[in-house]
Amino acid sequence: MSIYNINNRYARPEAFYALNLTEFHMPPHTHNRCEIMYVVSGNCVVSAKKEMITLKKNQFIFLDQNVSHCLYIKSGTPCTILNLEFLCSPNKGGIDLNEMLNNSETYRGFIDRKEDFLVLNDNGKVGYALKDLISELEKKKSSDQFLLRILFFRMLVEFTRNIGQDSHYLGSLHLRKAQKYINEHLYEDLNVEMIAEYTGINHSYLQTLFSKQFNCGIIAYVNKLRMEHAAFLLNNSNMSITDMAFHLGYNSRQHFGYIFEKHYNMSPQQYRKLKGQNIKADTGGGQWYADENGHFKNQVLLKRISN
Repeated sequence: MSIYNINNRYARPEAFYALNLTEFHMPPHTHNRCEIMYVVSGNCVVSAKKEMITLKKNQFIFLDQNVSHCLYIKSGTPCTILNLEFLCSPNKGGIDLNEMLNNSETYRGFIDRKEDFLVLNDNGKVGYALKDLISELEKKKSSDQFLLRILFFRMLVEFTRNIGQDSHYLGSLHLRKAQKYINEHLYEDLNVEMIAEYTGINHSYLQTLFSKQFNCGIIAYVNKLRMEHAAFLLNNSNMSITDMAFHLGYNSRQHFGYIFEKHYNMSPQQYRKLKGQNIKADTGGGQWYADENGHFKNQVLLKRISN
């Protein structure tokens, strides 16, 4: 249950691991536990609410309950991860989070933010705090519950301290705000200044954030999203190239064709011919249905009009 609901005041660790993974593909899923994934070495990709995030050494992600996510580690690029999942519940038992609310200003600030997920750089202490907590959890029955409570609080304190100190976190907020604006206005006339103004930061700084996170500039990122949609339309619709160009926010068919060819090394027409599927809406004037024997038969819905 959500850590941001103050009624869920009791936390209980329910799952953990410390593993070196050489390859891993996890399907998108949700659960009612909060989760922290910390990269000790290597790198991995985490998808959170359909946002793709690359985590590198000494970076970590916090996920609140029921946030759709998955983990991907590419073959040949091993990654060592510390992982902790804990349930926050109103049912008495476990670690009382009210102690954190009453005694930690950084924790109260974290609770007020109510972010579904957070991506942060370690300030040098979160990894050690998480490792010590997992080591104590591994002891199972011999685990000292008093020490476990202290280690859990230590982990939360170090984690929440990062939020105010981490420029990467602040940059992530700006990026997510920019992405939100781009997604909502993708098919309109977009420019860097417009996006930066909405985000509330200098356009040069925003360009730098995009370059670091996506290895491309803002307009290149916009074009990438548009080209993905263009490829889908070419595959699955009969929309003309000209209509497609204007639909996707380009002022001319020529400009659209130029951008498309840069991405796919072929023209939109060639792409459609190679991969497209012409949709012809004609089932003989009727609806096909299965009879009691499982055979499909055509039931006439429209009478053909003869000239």
